[in-house]
Amino acid sequence: MANVPKAFRALALSACIAAFAHPVPAATTAAQIEQLIAADKLDEAVALAREAVGTAPDDPDLHMALAQALATKGRRVVPVVEAEIDPTAIGKKDQFLPFPEVGTNTEVDVVYDHELLDEALSEVRKAIRLAPQRLDLRYSECFLLTDAGEIQKASAAIFRTIESFPGRNDLAPTLASYGNERAARGDAAGAVTLLGVVVAAFPDDPAVLASHGTVLAQSGRAEEGLAALDRAAELNPRELSISRKRGAVGLLAQDFGRARTAFLRAHLLSYETSDHFGAAAAQFGLSPASARSDFEELATTGAASDPLENELARDFLRAIDRPDTRVDLASRLVADQQGLLAIPILFQVLAQSKSDAAARRMLEEIYEGVGFPLPPASSEPPRPAPGSE
Repeated sequence: MANVPKAFRALALSACIAAFAHPVPAATTAAQIEQLIAADKLDEAVALAREAVGTAPDDPDLHMALAQALATKGRRVVPVVEAEIDPTAIGKKDQFLPFPEVGTNTEVDVVYDHELLDEALSEVRKAIRLAPQRLDLRYSECFLLTDAGEIQKASAAIFRTIESFPGRNDLAPTLASYGNERAARGDAAGAVTLLGVVVAAFPDDPAVLASHGTVLAQSGRAEEGLAALDRAAELNPRELSISRKRGAVGLLAQDFGRARTAFLRAHLLSYETSDHFGAAAAQFGLSPASARSDFEELATTGAASDPLENELARDFLRAIDRPDTRVDLASRLVADQQGLLAIPILFQVLAQSKSDAAARRMLEEIYEGVGFPLPPASSEPPRPAPGSE
């Protein structure tokens, strides 16, 4: 600095001293904002995120951090009335029959402050415009709209995601999860809409087809739903969860021939007693007497047998021989969260006596509890599905 005038040297030196004495604050990061959100310091998170976005408007992560802060501040979880049948017990070890992905979430609903939601979505879309090839940003938009119950907007966001990443079959599970989330909250119609977009783009994905089929049936379109589940089972005949969904929906739709076929396939895959019970119960719905051999096998005591399962099978055998015990057996099954197994029994009771008010009400409670429409009463006995095993 020999040729630099003394005045400039003094100014530069004073600037350096000032810099060390008062360092420039480091730029705010998205992680810092997320830490505030996690600590439930939402007003502070929003204020800091707004300031950060103003300083670095081209940073998509900061826009997303602001969106997260706004959405979290505007999101409210609301308890809802619990149903008489507890679907949260479905699939637990104390149940003989799995009840996969059929039923409503009876615990909470979610509502948003619309002003905060709109601003959060605006920030998400700014992030997407800045980084259009970042899939995580697209997923965030889909999730936020799904969580808020903005079904048409969510379906459009899912469609845009599919269009933006052509040929990406790996998108299907995540995109289908948004429809499954609406189904879990009891919004079958919303789930049908969202899954319909996904299945149109991925028509040969068995898992997507199975989910779509389940929610179609839950929304009152049982035949379409069962057809989708049939197609899913054809595409992946060794997927146990698909066979179980098909069996469960078959029982709920009172298509006992199809339910039996599905649970027999599931039993071949799993060798689990629960699937054998599903097949046996479906056969009871077709004809109680014809289910005798299944329940005799299930009633056999052996080293690998569960005494409770043996006892339940003997109760079914008693109900085959003594129709007067059927309503009592169905009542005990409902009380034990085994509503699916009770459906064929109550069907047969009502086939013999349509005026049985207790059986009718019990059946209605089962369907109300899992958010599935009760099929109209049939004047003809059920028939086996074509090709049933």
